[in-house]
Amino acid sequence: MARNVLFNIVIVLTLFTGLIFFISGDVRGFTIQDDIDSLMQDEDSTSNAVKAKEEPALPELPPFEIPFDPNLPTKRVLVSSFEVAAAGIPSGMKAEKGLKAQLITALSKSKNFMVIDRDMVSDLRDELVLKKSGAVTSESSVQAGKLMGAQVIIKGVITEFSESVKGKASGTKLSIGKAAEIVGIFEASDVIDALVAADPAFKHGKETVVGVVRLDIRLIDINTGSIIKSIDARGELTRDSTQRALGVAGLTTVSKEFEKTVIGQATRLAIQDAVVKIFEDLKRVPWKGLVAAVKPDGTVIVNAGSSHNINVGQEMVVEAEVNRITDPVTGMLIYTECEKTAEISVFSAKDNVSFARVVSSLGSIPIKRGDIVSLK
Repeated sequence: MARNVLFNIVIVLTLFTGLIFFISGDVRGFTIQDDIDSLMQDEDSTSNAVKAKEEPALPELPPFEIPFDPNLPTKRVLVSSFEVAAAGIPSGMKAEKGLKAQLITALSKSKNFMVIDRDMVSDLRDELVLKKSGAVTSESSVQAGKLMGAQVIIKGVITEFSESVKGKASGTKLSIGKAAEIVGIFEASDVIDALVAADPAFKHGKETVVGVVRLDIRLIDINTGSIIKSIDARGELTRDSTQRALGVAGLTTVSKEFEKTVIGQATRLAIQDAVVKIFEDLKRVPWKGLVAAVKPDGTVIVNAGSSHNINVGQEMVVEAEVNRITDPVTGMLIYTECEKTAEISVFSAKDNVSFARVVSSLGSIPIKRGDIVSLK
């Protein structure tokens, strides 16, 4: 009994002593403030360690040299609307608009192309053609190009647009479409946190992000509507773990932030591949212009000048369209019959127009506005 009483007294004295030390703020030689400061320093150290582990921004792609041949005249090309054939692309990304805009920008930097935006033509006289037809068809695109003097229509289809993430340690994989479902295209602010929430094992080990973009580019003859060439353009990029990897969290293909993602850089590589292949294929397509007017003294005015690489001394052949043959089933133009009328030589070239004299007449048909002009 006495032993129990003594034990209880020791317990009470111990608790009382601890309370006194706590009130005085002096425990083991440290004040309470010291403990708080120590905890704050530990937190700062942890924060700094986390910051040190943050991935740097994606490295910039190497500079792209726009193809250009000073010996070739400038061709007018009309870039039509892009279509999406690839599955899993969130509609909010506006992939078809973004890729079309990038292609127009890249082609416009080459002096071998004068680029016309199909959407801009819709605001001109072509709008009447579309209203009468009731739909945007290949034929209406051809007519739109003719209104702007284009020689070739460039039409693109997005056949692949994928971004996948693989956790090396956990084996976790996530595609861009699934990420859009998990993250929320307009709400998410931190993709990595969303991935970890979807699968906690994802945070263990490094991750690899792979972006693949593939385009089917078609070059269409403006006179016949037939396909000159079909181009397969591709861009692929692989990067190790980065917190700005995925291009789905509230981004669109027309935003600046999209360019900093793996899929954004893969898109740029696909556009660069398309530009190089378009340039090489259109080199083989003969340049053609149009007669803008014929002056009373016989001077022929052509709708291309020095800005199109048309120079003084160049010789051209003028052809008149004499017959248009259409398909009896579809009604689409399949062949244009032309007859050579004259050979001309350029004696003056302004920015957007050149002046030529008739060197020799090749037939009885007089030169008139709208006749086709090609380099001899």
